Amino acid sequence: MNDRSDAAATALPWQALSAPCDPACLGFANTDDLAVPDAAIVGQDRAVEAIAFAIGMPHGGFNLFALGEEGTGRATLVRRSLAREAGERPLPPDWCYVNNFVDHRRPKALRLPAGRGRTLVDDMKRLIEELTIVIPAAFESDNYRNRKNAIQERFKERHEKAFATLQQKAREREIALIRTPMGLALAPIKGDEVLDAKEFEALPEKEQEKRRAAMEELQAELEEILRSIPRTERAQREKIRELNREIAQSAVGHLID
Repeated sequence: MNDRSDAAATALPWQALSAPCDPACLGFANTDDLAVPDAAIVGQDRAVEAIAFAIGMPHGGFNLFALGEEGTGRATLVRRSLAREAGERPLPPDWCYVNNFVDHRRPKALRLPAGRGRTLVDDMKRLIEELTIVIPAAFESDNYRNRKNAIQERFKERHEKAFATLQQKAREREIALIRTPMGLALAPIKGDEVLDAKEFEALPEKEQEKRRAAMEELQAELEEILRSIPRTERAQREKIRELNREIAQSAVGHLID
């Protein structure tokens, strides 16, 4: 020991600080070319075989349950086995679920080529953004308002024409169509004045019978007109719904296409 401590210190050349290795002797270009060993768990050959069997099962309804101590590498082994198997199979399709407007509880599934699902999701988001702009604009346009007003005016004129015809027929028979707190009613008139009960009873009997017969006939026509109003209003609403569908389709059809 004394001899070694007495020896003179010698400087170490820089070449001695590295251990050169020829890359050509490694047998691979980069580490991606290296195969991942199957046995990630030493001494668990049966587990490896079971995983391979489960992954290779071509039918549905089977499950793989990996049981083991914490840190034994079972999750790593399963992931590597799945990744290797997935790399040898064709890419699976994308599945997108869309609303079923007939039955909201049963959405429709769309099978798309791999990678197209995300494109569809992004396109739908952009579509919704555009629809929130173009739909209100379409229903606020002069074209829509004018066409809707035309429908409403047409049905309004139909009502007014029916009442005007009845009123004219009633006046020719000395009957007036009047509006009361209870609604429309018919009343006998003389000239432009409505006769009250006492004045009506003062008329000759034949005149009273003539007025009563006229009012019964006109009352039936009035009731028919009143019964037709709900039907006419339904028809008007349907026409407006058709207009709404047409306007909406013209606004969003090209975007959806």
